[in-house]
Amino acid sequence: MEEADARIVPHTMHVVTHEITRIIVLPADTDVFDLMAFYWNVLHGLSELWVKAGVGDSTRFIPIHVLAAQIGENLCQVLPAVHILTGCYYIRRLEISMLRR
Repeated sequence: MEEADARIVPHTMHVVTHEITRIIVLPADTDVFDLMAFYWNVLHGLSELWVKAGVGDSTRFIPIHVLAAQIGENLCQVLPAVHILTGCYYIRRLEISMLRR
């Protein structure tokens, strides 16, 4: 994981302390999805957390708040470990399939 990816978490926590309720994260890569889902339950006061994915015509915004609610807190807590063991593409397919339900 890139060091810049991990820096997104404290920046997000700082923004939440200033009564911001909706955040859109524009990551450089997909590792941020797992981090944001992992930290979703500690971002109290935040009602929506979106992560931008894709480029050009394939750009979309993934609602981490919806994803975290669908997969549950327990799975969110193990996402970083599963990501390390399996690689990001497997986890991304799981997350996208959960959103389509």
